[in-house]
Amino acid sequence: MIQADTPRRGLSSTVIAAIETIADAVRRAREIKDPARSARMIVAVENVASVTRTHGQVSVEDGLAKIAAEMLAPVDPSSIGWNAFRAFEIENSETAWTKWLAALLSPENGAALSRLAWRSVCDAVLSQRCDPEVCVEKERGVLADAAVWRHAREQTLVDGSVEREVTDENHGRPDIVIDAPGLFVVLENKLDAGWHDGDEPQPVQYREFGLKHRAAGQRLGLVLLTKREEFQLEAHCADYVRILYRDVARALRRNLRQALAADASPAALLMLWPALITVAAIEHELLGIDIQHSVAAARSRSWRAMGDLNQILSYLHEDQE
Repeated sequence: MIQADTPRRGLSSTVIAAIETIADAVRRAREIKDPARSARMIVAVENVASVTRTHGQVSVEDGLAKIAAEMLAPVDPSSIGWNAFRAFEIENSETAWTKWLAALLSPENGAALSRLAWRSVCDAVLSQRCDPEVCVEKERGVLADAAVWRHAREQTLVDGSVEREVTDENHGRPDIVIDAPGLFVVLENKLDAGWHDGDEPQPVQYREFGLKHRAAGQRLGLVLLTKREEFQLEAHCADYVRILYRDVARALRRNLRQALAADASPAALLMLWPALITVAAIEHELLGIDIQHSVAAARSRSWRAMGDLNQILSYLHEDQE
């Protein structure tokens, strides 16, 4: 019989053993109508309830402590209630998100903000597969690999280096183009939609766009940004790197932590405020993550909220796995 004072190591092994005890008691009680067996089943139920309460509370307290340690200071994005996307009812507008991301990246809107946003995009790319496959021969030796992205991360974008919806009558109109030192990036933003293919598939058009407009000696980075984990790159676009909004939000959090640790003055906080509200909007609107609500629920519902806490911890700790 499992005792409630089992070592406090969480729920998994103790709960599984307790469930097995209950399942066995239930099966036997159903097979043989035996008052004694029924009594033992009740004892087993009471036992697992005690174990769950004891170890569940320990797990909740441990989870809450870990979440608290991950919150940014002096303000965490999860505590920001105001949301520009919700205010203008454009939460699901690809165009709005494209404009917002381009504004974050543009140094004209603040050098510190641009540097943080650019590093976060590079980090999101580096968190994924960074060995894109050559789809056409003229890409060979041109496609950016992980080393190129790591080098680009440390570079500074200059005024005019970020453009949105640049039109080329022969090669379409990619969402965002970034002309960084040593790296020309074509970034296509998708929320729920797939590629919009006309006479020529979008990824093919934008590949040709990048090959045409990059400077001599510049490597080419083709990036697809989406919120859909199930969006898979097919053979004709294997030269792209797929990143998720989840990756971008986590990278922004990581770089905000470093930036605010170095300088959390009111002036620095105001300069980086757009990045903070970007994380809040991505988490709330695109990922469906509400950290503050889950924390409050865990405090009131104890172990019953452990599933929500585990989802939050998975999101916050994913980059450390």
